[in-house]
Amino acid sequence: MTQIIELTGAGYSNVIGENAGYFSSSKFGVHAVVEPGELVGVSGSRHDAITDCMIFLVPENTAAFIYNEFGIEHVIAKPGLYEYRKEGKTGMESLMDQVMEIFNRKKEPSFNSYIGYINTREINNIKFGTHGPLTYHDIQFDLDLEIYVYGNFSIAVTEPELFIRNFVQNYHSLSLDERNVRTQLLNEFLQSFTVGMVQLSKKYQLMYNGTYTKEIAAAVLSDPNHAGNWPLEYGFEIVDVNIENIELSDRSKELIEVYMANTKERIFDPNATLIGEQIEVLKSLKELLDEGVLTKEEFEIKKKDVMGF
Repeated sequence: MTQIIELTGAGYSNVIGENAGYFSSSKFGVHAVVEPGELVGVSGSRHDAITDCMIFLVPENTAAFIYNEFGIEHVIAKPGLYEYRKEGKTGMESLMDQVMEIFNRKKEPSFNSYIGYINTREINNIKFGTHGPLTYHDIQFDLDLEIYVYGNFSIAVTEPELFIRNFVQNYHSLSLDERNVRTQLLNEFLQSFTVGMVQLSKKYQLMYNGTYTKEIAAAVLSDPNHAGNWPLEYGFEIVDVNIENIELSDRSKELIEVYMANTKERIFDPNATLIGEQIEVLKSLKELLDEGVLTKEEFEIKKKDVMGF
């Protein structure tokens, strides 16, 4: 059994200054979430094995965890300076144990413990694209359109202990660029993204929904399954979703062209002379003006025709 002792008080900085061999986090890569601890002041190959009385730092925006061949020993999410020690033993007693191991010619303890760090900063620019067309009911055209969506999303670890125990399989390191990790994330994200887009279609026109990034992220998270369940199941969540491009299928482009042609015919019908019909026609003309289908001059001419001027 082991324990973690938090080092507090005025000696905080002095302990680091006097110990070149303390652990801290290494620099995380762009999509790195887990990295081994780095023994400050010591060069060479792997130096993440932690032994009795060793000191380690947990910087801001990180969490530390200690593990052995049997699993996780400790997870430390609070920034600060700590000491790793065998439970119930003083520093001198732990030191004597290590001396006795050498004296008894034991090359290694019965098992080694290691320290790793979790990146809790927001991890950006995870690219995605829909595998096939999504159906989006556009409220402007009142049509079911087939769309292809491309963009990126970001995530952040919010519960380090849940994350390391339930999601991470290789405690030594983990990057979102690893094929199996990326495949799982994208598959689950796209399933929740499809659910979210259906919700957004009830409120936003297709051409405008790319500006509602927070609403898109909230819609994805509202899915009780898949990516929406990440915070409870894995301890990380979606922070933001950005849509970079939306493409219509050829079939949907044809539907819009037919809709626009039919709309123009209805608007320009000279028999639409009743007051109620005139109002509706004027509203439709204004929409076409706003969308750039009609020029200002064309709008004024058609308006006069409708009003009988």
